[in-house]
Amino acid sequence: APALGVRQCMNSSEIIEKFESRDSHSIWEATWEILRCADKTELKKLMPYLKKFKEIINGLDLGGAIYSNKNSANLALSHIEQSVTNICHCSLFTQSPKFSPSKEAEWGHVSLKGSEIKKELYEEHYDVVCNYCGNQYFVREVHGWHVPWYEWKIA
Repeated sequence: APALGVRQCMNSSEIIEKFESRDSHSIWEATWEILRCADKTELKKLMPYLKKFKEIINGLDLGGAIYSNKNSANLALSHIEQSVTNICHCSLFTQSPKFSPSKEAEWGHVSLKGSEIKKELYEEHYDVVCNYCGNQYFVREVHGWHVPWYEWKIA
């Protein structure tokens, strides 16, 4: 059972179904379910499907006007591969500008220790701690573009 406050991962059979649909929206949904999952047991169930998932991703235009959805999908596949290692879930956060510290706190992956709005920069700065390994991060949320993006750095 997941720790209190930590969301249960999507069922692996649903992820497989979404990838096999070859529907870009379904694959996007499955991608983010994988990226939100810190349950290594559940992630390992997807290992036998990695080659097939890669072939599906490489054969499709997954869209993404500002940030390629294919990049997120490949990161999700890398996350599955890392499920057999001792690499912490938080290692994902520095690899994509799409991880919101507020959302990660809602999912139970991190704790927010403080934040400060920098109006003149159109930014919010966060002090964040990983709930699994204790790594501390400084996160910049930038609002100056069409959608916010995030820069995670080890504090």
